[in-house]
Amino acid sequence: MAIVLFKWFGITLLSLFHPFHVSVTEINHNAKEQALEITCKLFVDDCEKGLTAFGKTKVDLQSDALHDKMNQLLKAYLNQNFSIKIDGKEVDMQFIGFEVDKESVFCYFQSEKISSMKKMEIFSTILYNEFNDQSNIFHITVHGKRQSSKIEQPGTVLTMTF
Repeated sequence: MAIVLFKWFGITLLSLFHPFHVSVTEINHNAKEQALEITCKLFVDDCEKGLTAFGKTKVDLQSDALHDKMNQLLKAYLNQNFSIKIDGKEVDMQFIGFEVDKESVFCYFQSEKISSMKKMEIFSTILYNEFNDQSNIFHITVHGKRQSSKIEQPGTVLTMTF
C-alpha cells in the first residue's frame, strides 16, 4: 500500500513541477485553402514566465478580464520568437488567438497564399531566454506526409524539404 501511495505522490509531484521545458507546434499545409494552419502548445506556467519577462507586466493567461491584453502580449512575443520562410520568402502569419486547457496554452496562427512549397525554414527561440533546456518540437504535414523534428538551444533554425 505504501508503494502505491508513494508512486501516486511522485507522479502528482512531477506533474505539478514538470522537469522539462518544451513546446510542440503543429504546422499543416491546407492545399485546398492554400494556407498554413499552425498550433503552438506550451505549458501555461512556462509561457507566463516568458511573457512576464518579455512584457514586464502582470500575466495571467487564465483570466477572462485580461484575455485581450494577453492576446496582444502573446502575439508580440511569438512574432519576435517564431517565424517561417517558405522557399526563401517570409510567411505572413496572422495570429488568431489563444486558449488555455488545463496546464496547456494553445496559440493559433494562419497564413494565406501558400499554394505549394519545396522548403520550409522555421526560426524559433520560444522560451529560450527563460529555460536553457528548452526544446521546440515541430510536426509538419505537407502533401499528406508528416515530418517531425526539433530545435534545441543553441539552435534557432530548422529546415525541412518536401
